[in-house]
Amino acid sequence: MATRLGTNAYHGRKNFFRSPIWAMAAVFLWMGMAFFTLHCDVEAMDLSKYLVRIGLVSKYSGHTYETMKNHDLVVGYWVNGTFTPVANLYSELGFKVAIDDVVPYVSNQSYASLEAAQNAKKELIAKTGYSNLYAGMRGYGDYHVYISGSELSTEASEASAIEAQTGMGFQVSTAQSRYTTRLYYTEELIIEVGNDGQYPNFYAASCDAAGVSVIDLGERKYRGFMEIGRYGGSSYVTCVNVLPMEEYLYGVVPCEMSSSWEAEALKAQAVVARSYAYASNDYTGSFGLHKGYALVDTTSSQVYRGYGAENTSTNAAVDATAGVMVWYRTSVVKAYFYSTSGGHTEAAENVWDVALTYYRAMPDETEDYAEKKPWIKSYTAQELARIMADQGVNVGSVTDVSVPIRTDAGRIYQLRIRGSVGEGSLYKEKVRTALGLPDSKAKVIAYGDVPDEVMIQGSSEAIKGRISSSYVISGEGEVSAFSSELEQYVVISKDNLTNFPKNAPSTEGTYYFAGMGYGHGVGLSQSGARALARDGYDYKSILLHYYSQVSVY
Repeated sequence: MATRLGTNAYHGRKNFFRSPIWAMAAVFLWMGMAFFTLHCDVEAMDLSKYLVRIGLVSKYSGHTYETMKNHDLVVGYWVNGTFTPVANLYSELGFKVAIDDVVPYVSNQSYASLEAAQNAKKELIAKTGYSNLYAGMRGYGDYHVYISGSELSTEASEASAIEAQTGMGFQVSTAQSRYTTRLYYTEELIIEVGNDGQYPNFYAASCDAAGVSVIDLGERKYRGFMEIGRYGGSSYVTCVNVLPMEEYLYGVVPCEMSSSWEAEALKAQAVVARSYAYASNDYTGSFGLHKGYALVDTTSSQVYRGYGAENTSTNAAVDATAGVMVWYRTSVVKAYFYSTSGGHTEAAENVWDVALTYYRAMPDETEDYAEKKPWIKSYTAQELARIMADQGVNVGSVTDVSVPIRTDAGRIYQLRIRGSVGEGSLYKEKVRTALGLPDSKAKVIAYGDVPDEVMIQGSSEAIKGRISSSYVISGEGEVSAFSSELEQYVVISKDNLTNFPKNAPSTEGTYYFAGMGYGHGVGLSQSGARALARDGYDYKSILLHYYSQVSVY
């Protein structure tokens, strides 16, 4: 009897593993064991926790094959939310999962177990002399014998011959998407994804010295289960890591925030990462073909590098906040975060196209230890013209760049670029993404500008002056000139931080975008969270500072 691990792991999420995608795989199968023996305490693994599926697109996608370097694996399926092993696999050289576009013939007869299909395959080889016969499975509990060769005509001929000799009938597979798994120096097994659209999952049968079951993909290792699928009819395979939420966060928090930062800041990061993942963990599809994952391991979701990235301090932050998320009324907030606000967070509607109560613009002058410093990016008129052309607007030769509308936070809401044949504008987040800016909290500086000119209030009057030629009096009464080494100066006001570049471009037709902040500015600033933690705030207070009208529990 197969061992079942965990119960109701997906909390009723509908059709979490189902789609009409088809696939095929070939596997060398080690059937020397009568029962499934897992060499570490898998039963103790709490799979009742919420599971996530992470597309490992940064390293393990867009290839014709991927390799698991483990020597012993368990292969199985998720059945009604529990993982059910099908077979133990063994290979000294690892397990290769590669695309196979060969269309096989599949037996009309099905078998009660994979071992029964394996035995039937051996008997057919002995009776018929055909060597290209394989045992295989379409899904949990659905096992067959396959004929797989280089030509369909050859397979059809062999199918007719086998039926004439043994009475066993075959028909051509109707699979729409196939892939092949190869385990060196053992027997070969075909795995064909059936009507449930579910790919098999692999689990390490042996634990490491720390007692953790880890799938080894070479450059990186991962807790939990590994699914390798050809999603949506793709010509490539993608690895999908399936694991409990908390173990996923072990590999996220140290990649999103330095493990050396204050404990309360790390806890805040753990909670927002958990909230973001929970609110995002769904599927998208195209014409009924299953994508297989919604979360990825890059900044498109949140950075995740698996087991090797884990750190004691960040694991402790995850454990200390286990299950805690940011809530707005009865819903989990998709808790956005970023590196540095530059002195003011941003309202969601000023970045994207939706207004959300819990994402309001607010002063954030706490970033006295900003992870990302003020920055300057330079563009020529020709480069700006090309950027506008990429947006479908031909402005000709650029003659003027201006900011007609700014948000209250100081970010560019509208960037207008005029040229010899027309003009065009970029709005909201498009300003940052189209120009590749760290943040849209920026000033546009042109040739001939005096960017560090300010009004200086004296004892009797205000006069214009340049910061670079001014003096500052310290709290101890010491008078000194501003540093001539600085590229920009930052002025702290009552509700923001403002940057002033020292110099303008030295050539006409060049434009500086000089800014502060790093990211979209919506939600939690990681630099600000660190500063608040240094000031003695606990993680819940930090989160309530950055998200309006929410609860944290």
